[in-house]
Amino acid sequence: PDLTIAKSHSGNFTQGDAGDTYTITVTNVGPSPTVGTVTVSDAVPAFLIPTAIAGTGWTCSTLTSCTRSDALPGGSSYPPITFTVSVAVNAPPSLTNSVTVSGGGEVNTANDTATDPTTINQLPGPPLTIALLVPSTQTIKNGNSAQWVFDVVSHSATLGNINFACSGLPAGAACSFNPQTENQGDAQVTMTLTTTPDVGLVWPLGLGRPGPMYAALLFPVIGLVSLAAAGRRGKKNRMRLVMFLGGLLVLMALFGCGGTPHNGTPIGAFPITVTATSAGNSTVTTSTQVVVTVQ
Repeated sequence: PDLTIAKSHSGNFTQGDAGDTYTITVTNVGPSPTVGTVTVSDAVPAFLIPTAIAGTGWTCSTLTSCTRSDALPGGSSYPPITFTVSVAVNAPPSLTNSVTVSGGGEVNTANDTATDPTTINQLPGPPLTIALLVPSTQTIKNGNSAQWVFDVVSHSATLGNINFACSGLPAGAACSFNPQTENQGDAQVTMTLTTTPDVGLVWPLGLGRPGPMYAALLFPVIGLVSLAAAGRRGKKNRMRLVMFLGGLLVLMALFGCGGTPHNGTPIGAFPITVTATSAGNSTVTTSTQVVVTVQ
């Protein structure tokens, strides 16, 4: 026996395709029938993703290999194998798929491999895109976090890894990405933005807003002074009490009474720019914007 193999496809493939197929055919060009197991193995190139493989009489234990043990007479071919693939959205303009046959009792292994060059049609549009999959504006309380999910697509194989960053953050805020870097053609990336809570006391009860430490002392001081003054008589003491209370009111007006955070991320709406930058042979940057509203 002398086994040979052929591989073919019809037309061009296109970036992002699903269900493109190759046809693999094994032929015995020797005068004698095969003996034992015959194995077909496909060396799938990068950017092609195997999704199915099947053929009449073949046992395909993986998506890239099939076997059979029935004898193949000389001058005959086994039923063809259909090999199905998806094409990555960043596949290059040309790929070469190769396949090998082995076994069957043959001794001539010089003709056991076939190659099939494949043209990949390139998608139109920018080489790198980032699109938001959730609402762009999110509202959080001071000290909490928010998340945004992006769909990142690189249409060029030369872009390499895609790195992510954010800018325009308010004070005390930070962002992180999961994954921090991706090199697939189409991937989802999650950005988490965290804010810093205020470290002052929370008072008075029910307001739920942090304030500076000294502000918490204003009410007990006012109460003690008022009680002391109530036990005294005289115009001079009353005037001192009025001046003291007036000074406290001025301080409260200038510096707040627990109604505004003083140490954490400030309150307000902040536009955040999210950037995706390639690190490969072709440097490409794209960005989008989200808004976080801190309460």
